[in-house]
Amino acid sequence: MFLALVAVVLAGSPDGGASPVRTPLPSLLEDVLRAQRETRKERRTEELAALRSATAKATGAERPLLERMTRLLEQDEPLPNQVPELADILRSMSRLVRGRFDEERAVVGAFLSLPSLARSARLDPEPLRREGLAMTQDLVERFPAEGRAHGLRASAMMEARADAKAVLVELQRCAQLEPSAWCSRSAADLKATLERPRCSGSALKAELLATGAQQEWTRTPGATKGQWTDVRENEPFLRSADFSSISVDADGNLALEVTEAAKARLEKETRRLVGTAAGAVVLTLGGEVLLSARVQEPITEGRIRVSRGLDRPPFRIEDLCKTVERPTVP
Repeated sequence: MFLALVAVVLAGSPDGGASPVRTPLPSLLEDVLRAQRETRKERRTEELAALRSATAKATGAERPLLERMTRLLEQDEPLPNQVPELADILRSMSRLVRGRFDEERAVVGAFLSLPSLARSARLDPEPLRREGLAMTQDLVERFPAEGRAHGLRASAMMEARADAKAVLVELQRCAQLEPSAWCSRSAADLKATLERPRCSGSALKAELLATGAQQEWTRTPGATKGQWTDVRENEPFLRSADFSSISVDADGNLALEVTEAAKARLEKETRRLVGTAAGAVVLTLGGEVLLSARVQEPITEGRIRVSRGLDRPPFRIEDLCKTVERPTVP
């Protein structure tokens, strides 16, 4: 729904003759990612119809922007080509609606989704992160009494992995000015995380296991789609003592390294799995599956990198700690 979203922003501006549209902040990223995964012809037809309708209502400088968005969807460009064009469209749109808070907020919110798209397109997301941060800072300075401006600022800071205490200040300000479920809930969750003792790397390593598996294609009777399921081997080939470090990199990927003693075993087992029809590695933390992936080639350097994929948020150490922490029984 990404292109339809920004089209509605333009069509809803005073120059377009309609009332401003309020787009819920939490749904922006979800809509963008869903739109990028959606390839059905009927969805594309709906998106194009919405854009063409908005273009017909637009006047002045809005019309060329809407025409660019329509061409982008019509031509079905590869994602690496879409991201720079979308960024440029949103920059132009931001200048066009400057001073009209609801429209600006929607445009900036859409821009904050671009780093995630850049990662999916294997582009460097950092320039877009920095630009998004600058946009939200400018918005907060010009609209300090708008809680949703502070909410956007918090979102940009989280994407940039800013200091959690600074993020909490923005979330609390958002909740004070305009109590919303998202700001209040996020502020409460982050506050609880900051107040809870952090688990150590050794606590995370103690719960790690790597097991071989065979992936089988299964489909529930009557279902239109099937899925891959793992048939795991009985014994893990890597246990907690075999991991030397666990961390999260700048792009939110989980980075694991094994000890020198375990390096040869990791290579041997992954080489064995490569030789099977559907050999996979299943990595679990505290019983939760972090990775289930077909083995394409042996892992020879002793390093494993795990990414979340499009439909899940990046890894965070705080979330991994929640996986292994056990509540105290009174």
